[in-house]
Amino acid sequence: MMRRAFIPAVVAILVTGTAISGFAAVLYHSLFFYKADGVMSRETARRLGLMKDDGAPFPDELAFRKSETGGYFYREGGITAFIDETSYTTIDLIAECERLGGCQLRK
Repeated sequence: MMRRAFIPAVVAILVTGTAISGFAAVLYHSLFFYKADGVMSRETARRLGLMKDDGAPFPDELAFRKSETGGYFYREGGITAFIDETSYTTIDLIAECERLGGCQLRK
């Protein structure tokens, strides 16, 4: 009798944990894009070597923000944003955006 109640309870806990993890990932991704110093087009990001040229139609943009150490944190947009982690580069992305174009600077 106890086993019948135990299995649904475990399943409910796992489903709830998965839902909370998914919500946390969406929130983290949204906050990163909200706080970003700029958004770079896929073409510009590929020219700088920040995105692979694999022919996929997504992600179509890359958001970046300046770190306290002088470099930049960046994160791809689109469907892969929840798979890929935030990356770091020492390339001056603001200067490269001004030189190459294809960016929207926010600050």
